[in-house]
Amino acid sequence: MDRHGYWNRILHVGLGDGRTWVEEPGDRFFRRYAGGRGLIAHYLLTQVPRGADPLGPDNILIFAPGVVTGAPVPGAGRHSVGAKSPLTGGFGESESGGYWGAELKRAGWDAVVVHGASPAPVYLWINDGAVELRDARHLWGRVTGDVEEAIVAELGDARIRVAQIGPAGENLVRFACIANDLNEVAGRTGMGAVMGSKRLKAIAVRGRTPVKIADPPGLTALAKWVSSTMDQKHRAFHEFGTGAAMQGKSLEGGMPVLNYRLGAADSVARVDAVAVRDQIRVKMTSCYACSVRCKKVVHIEPTEEAARAASDTVYKGRAKVGVDPGGRYRVDPRYGGPEYESLAALGVNLGLDDLIAICKSNELCNALGMDTVSLGATLAWAMECFEKGVLTLEDTGGVPLRFHDADGVVGLVEMIAHRRGVGDLLAEGSERAARRLGRGAEAFLTTVKGLEMAMHDPRHMPIMRASYLLAPTGGDHMRQSGNRNGLRNQVGLCHFLAYDDAQALQILEAVTGWEVTPEELVATAHRGLTLARLFNLREGFGRADDRLPARFSDPLPKHAGLTPEQQDTIVTDYYIEQGWDAATGVPTTETIRALEIEDDAAHAVTRDTQPATREERDDMAQLRIPLDAARFATGLTWKDYMAQMGDTRARTEDNYQKAVLTDEERKFFAGITQVRHVLMLAENWCGDVHRNSPLIASICETMPGCELRVFFRDQNLDLTDCFLNHGFRSIPIVVFFDKDWNELGRWIERAHAATAKVAGIRARTLDAAPKDQQDAAMAEYRKLVTAEYDVPGGPLWRAAAAEVRLLLETRLGLAPKA
Repeated sequence: MDRHGYWNRILHVGLGDGRTWVEEPGDRFFRRYAGGRGLIAHYLLTQVPRGADPLGPDNILIFAPGVVTGAPVPGAGRHSVGAKSPLTGGFGESESGGYWGAELKRAGWDAVVVHGASPAPVYLWINDGAVELRDARHLWGRVTGDVEEAIVAELGDARIRVAQIGPAGENLVRFACIANDLNEVAGRTGMGAVMGSKRLKAIAVRGRTPVKIADPPGLTALAKWVSSTMDQKHRAFHEFGTGAAMQGKSLEGGMPVLNYRLGAADSVARVDAVAVRDQIRVKMTSCYACSVRCKKVVHIEPTEEAARAASDTVYKGRAKVGVDPGGRYRVDPRYGGPEYESLAALGVNLGLDDLIAICKSNELCNALGMDTVSLGATLAWAMECFEKGVLTLEDTGGVPLRFHDADGVVGLVEMIAHRRGVGDLLAEGSERAARRLGRGAEAFLTTVKGLEMAMHDPRHMPIMRASYLLAPTGGDHMRQSGNRNGLRNQVGLCHFLAYDDAQALQILEAVTGWEVTPEELVATAHRGLTLARLFNLREGFGRADDRLPARFSDPLPKHAGLTPEQQDTIVTDYYIEQGWDAATGVPTTETIRALEIEDDAAHAVTRDTQPATREERDDMAQLRIPLDAARFATGLTWKDYMAQMGDTRARTEDNYQKAVLTDEERKFFAGITQVRHVLMLAENWCGDVHRNSPLIASICETMPGCELRVFFRDQNLDLTDCFLNHGFRSIPIVVFFDKDWNELGRWIERAHAATAKVAGIRARTLDAAPKDQQDAAMAEYRKLVTAEYDVPGGPLWRAAAAEVRLLLETRLGLAPKA
């Protein structure tokens, strides 16, 4: 059939054995996931084991354009990169512009999924449909500009596009980025560290086939609208890029200054985008097919003579090259120039007004491959720690970490990228560094879910509150948690273009030929966000993590702090909007079915490892689990288990009555005949066993021909260690087998809804209580947790039953099909 906007070709690369293969997932796959976050979350849920080391070979790295990427229309140059984040331990994703994503689409590929790790440095060469892994040992350790020149010369084609890591990625700096076209970066969540852990230095791409468009005249009309309305819609971006509004932000009291403490700085006018234009900018450039041209390029030389020579020879007198009056730095124009986030993170938030040094730090970040936002926020945290005496010269190896020290920041950029001295601590990111340091250092953090917040203060900007609280990646400012930007992320359309929702729909229809409704666009955005939420839940995140750091409860001079109650209201309203449980943020079964993601959701429910095929999964289970009919028969029946419980028996029997199945649940489980053996690992003292084992017993009693046997965890560690929960021996462990002892799936500990609920109760009691009140707090904690299960047939029982049902539906092929 004729396809438009996508090729139905996903490239998989196995670095461990050098194997490549092509997946053709079908048209429904692309209509469902579109690209970007949706595609990334799908592969993370289905291909990455729960609890996998983000810097280990079990993690995967996904390069995911969208169905619009590569179309000849402004804004269609976007792609996303995703993996489990080494910075946060959760859903990792970052977007980039430029030309690389469009080039990948023109080469005939919809995405690249990288598996495993190479034994030696390599780079991937994609030449249309030809794919080759090439030796990169001669490139390892070199900065991005030199690497791009070397690859282009080696392959002999000046039109090749390169996405790559710098030395920071090689050294596993946890906020290392992936740079493409030298001045565009997938900056957030540490994707460069994942690429470095795989010893993949770069992906070079050359494509020669235009992306097929369903309605070229319709798309051309939208492209002409952008250029014809430049003055009305995009003039500020065209003239300045980002950062022109910094003076206004400061006057309003919302500028991040000295680690988000002040809200304003007199020096802002010396380092904003207007100053960049007037002093050091030589031109503006664009991303693929875009007429807005919003990307700054700066060029600075250390002497007047060198600047004049560059102006005359490089720019033919049409641009004035900047000069460092101190004669310190040259800033290479290949690396573009600083956008707002960099001007703020590496500038005013560190107390700096030295524009030359800020540009040098930005250039180094692009050359070495580091996220300027996390870098700047980590430095601001460290400087406040140093100011307060929490970090000392003894800790830093004699390096002072002071605000207002521009040259010191330039030096620290290189120390962090190479993990030298105190740079090794700071390369972990601020939250991990604070944990390692202790001494109250966490009080100065500006992280959400482990990701440093960007340079927009939520006390000043209400529109940013939900973004920081609820973005699946953590402290992200791109409002990716909303429908508009959530959709654009997945289809590959720039957030900055002033298309309204109707125009975004027209672009998608013109490119793909799909007949799309506004409701489908919303569902697409919700699908990506819900998939990412499921991944985070599986990796241990919950409502307690949807919280701003303590700093933002403090007021600014012109803005009030944000109370926990304000934050809770935003979070609850958002959960409801997304179709998630209002208390816990766990997607409901109805939402999962409506979004057609039952198969993906099963991997969040089961905490299982990659099920490449049913046969492989079952074979691995048989080899891994020391269980057969004879061993199974040694376990306790439910009746015998209850009889030996002693003083915990009454509590468990009471829960057995409260956990009674609904009629609809009983009907479903009564129709399951494939489950013949159920293993439960338990201990009498465990509260989760008292609360959840009765429900499991009821389910097993309802399934025809099903036999449940209970084993004590600590007496059967060979069984227990087959089912570790993120490295821990959690209980209860429930494993379902068919008649031939093939594992059908597993359910561990408690429902996701219960985990989130318990975390919230703990935050209000044990975590909030002073040390001298911990006994009373523990009593209150236990009382509140018990109360959640006091209602017969209550929501936590239903959540557990729904998870087991979804697990069995999916693994037995019973999930409803759209």
